[in-house]
Amino acid sequence: MIEIENGWYSIEVLGGETLQDSYYEPTFEFVLQKTERKGPAEFDINLDFKIESTTY
Repeated sequence: MIEIENGWYSIEVLGGETLQDSYYEPTFEFVLQKTERKGPAEFDINLDFKIESTTY
């Protein structure tokens, strides 16, 4: 859990695998950058993320 200041943010989602206790686990990283609002928000709430693990 993180705490962030109220406001508008651009969000970049990074995905891949990280080595955890001798196994590769799917990993997501969210990069947030505070921005100024520039009109209506544009986002796709139906966007799928899928990482196939090389371990299982």
